[in-house]
Amino acid sequence: MSVYFVLFLIFNITIYYRSEESNSRPQHTIEDLIIMALQGLKKKSTTNQIINWIKDNFIYYKKIENEGWIKSVKNCLSAKKKFIKLRRNTNDGPGKESFWTLDPENS
Repeated sequence: MSVYFVLFLIFNITIYYRSEESNSRPQHTIEDLIIMALQGLKKKSTTNQIINWIKDNFIYYKKIENEGWIKSVKNCLSAKKKFIKLRRNTNDGPGKESFWTLDPENS
């Protein structure tokens, strides 16, 4: 499969999930959503950045009133070995929240 075809698919999937017509609950697990967020952000990310990416790309989570899914995101990040927690460095800017990234060995 060519790189261009993969990029085409990613672009189309992103557009679909950002559309207003996709108000139904996505068929992805919380783990899948986190992986997509970390890949979409293309850098180490805080929990809030991951949550905001999910809200921005999946209308369902932006509109849902029950925020239990946010606890699920935090729990999944801590429980799964494929997510690595990184401590903040002094040159990471302001804030206290740790960063998360994908473990290349467990992804």
